[in-house]
Amino acid sequence: MATPSENTEAFWRLIKSARYGYVVVFVTSVAMNILVLTSPVYMMQMYDRVLMTGSLETLVFLTLVCGVAMAILGALDAVRSAILSRIGAWLERTLRFHILSGALDLAFERGNAFGQQLLGDLQTIKGYLGSAQVTPLFDAPWAPLFIIAIWIIHPALGIFAAGSAIILFAIAYATDVLTRKKTAKLGADQASLNRFTQQVVNNHDIVLGMGMASAVFVRLRGLLERIHAEGSDLNDLVAVLTGTSKFVRLFVQIGVLGLGAYLVIEGSMTSGGMLGASIILGRALAPIEQAIGSWRTSVAAYDAFQRVSKFFTAVGFTRTQFSLPEPKGAVSVEGLGYRAPGKEKPIIQNVSFELEPGTVLAIIGPSGAGKTTLCRLLVGSLKSSVGKVRLDGADVSSWDRSELGLHMGYLPQTIELFEGSVRENIARFRETSDEEVVLAAELARCHNLILHLTKGYETNVGEAGSYLSGGERQRIGLARAAFGRPKFLVLDEPNSNLDNEGEQALLQAMDQLKRNGSTIIIVTHRPSLLSAVDKIAILRDGTLDRIGERDKVLKDLGVQAMSAQRPQQAGMVG
Repeated sequence: MATPSENTEAFWRLIKSARYGYVVVFVTSVAMNILVLTSPVYMMQMYDRVLMTGSLETLVFLTLVCGVAMAILGALDAVRSAILSRIGAWLERTLRFHILSGALDLAFERGNAFGQQLLGDLQTIKGYLGSAQVTPLFDAPWAPLFIIAIWIIHPALGIFAAGSAIILFAIAYATDVLTRKKTAKLGADQASLNRFTQQVVNNHDIVLGMGMASAVFVRLRGLLERIHAEGSDLNDLVAVLTGTSKFVRLFVQIGVLGLGAYLVIEGSMTSGGMLGASIILGRALAPIEQAIGSWRTSVAAYDAFQRVSKFFTAVGFTRTQFSLPEPKGAVSVEGLGYRAPGKEKPIIQNVSFELEPGTVLAIIGPSGAGKTTLCRLLVGSLKSSVGKVRLDGADVSSWDRSELGLHMGYLPQTIELFEGSVRENIARFRETSDEEVVLAAELARCHNLILHLTKGYETNVGEAGSYLSGGERQRIGLARAAFGRPKFLVLDEPNSNLDNEGEQALLQAMDQLKRNGSTIIIVTHRPSLLSAVDKIAILRDGTLDRIGERDKVLKDLGVQAMSAQRPQQAGMVG
């Protein structure tokens, strides 16, 4: 596993791989800021030479040269903007999949969702690099060049220009100091509002069913009012600083003309030099003023880049794991245990068993016994605290996840399909033939169900499968789990939303998968599925109470039920 320093080096190597684009941006910025001097030089020549000599030839020549220079300046500005926009798009396109992969790894390691903010950060960086607000970043550093040019015209004007630039830089620094904490606080509160709003939408049935809408709206209104107050305070402060910087720049424009006029009266410089110095100073200070106006956007883009950089320092880049041969379906669980972060009591502890290929195991037990957590550990969507899950002797964590997915099927307790067509969901969004998709649907006994949908296999399921009923989602989810005829399937409450017809189809699908050699583990509360299993395991308080052949375990449960309490048996089986 790479160290944080190695991850950081890898991240910066990737950033530097666009170095040719950076070189183009640098060269165009140099050329543009030199060509900007064309206008003041033209003005100086116009006043000091053309008007003094009355030479039309000189006027035409200077105008043509200036026109060509301005055309080149415009072309260079377009090239620079295009390159910056492409760098932003390349950065977003290149890092997005690494962030998604890293977020999945974090979810696997820590059991929590992560990554949505970072994907938003990529969009922020991309948008910033493609906007006009980034240009002051490349133009402001050239202010000393213009001040030197003014100094050459007259040292007194150079001193005046340097002092003006220092004042504006001081305002820019004050903007950073005074707004950074306020900006961070506003961003955190806005993120909190977005999370809470999303939770309300995701749990609309609870909000509406329990009459929570009014109370939720009060909470949302309070958050909005706080964000509005913070935003108004921040906007007022930025407005004051921006107004101050504009006043300074406009006053400086007047001041340089006044000082220039005094020097012209004294005879130490020409009127053309006075006007040229004024134009150059305006060009030198404009990027600084623009930077102050776009300070919040620039800080937001910088903070976004810092978060992305820290993420890759901590997580690193996706690495292809060792490729293993196709398994036969032998499953071995060795001392498996899981303790949630921050919790002392383990949810799963010391679970061990072995299954031969083609075996069907039912896991039963009371609610809260840890059955769903065990399922997630078995398919590798949750990292165990201790122990191993092996498929054909290989630790599933050592498999390349894309390869492992070809040999594994999973039907979670809560079925969520991805927005897209039925076909895409069954195929797990892989490129495959129609025959493979139909085969999976027929294996799950839902082919006819799909044909009766509005557009058959091309029917859009909606967000999280919202266009389908619970039973339809469950049967299509089973087809997704059976896609590719995997050697190992884990089905968590596969019949919770099924009617009798759907349950019969499920039993037929399990029988077909078993005859194909698939090893199946199901979690169920309904005794009706137990007729299709070979073994039964009883999970209680996160530990394996017993495991054995179906008939023997059921017989033992019947003996216990007679000698103890019948509700205890009902709790274990249903």
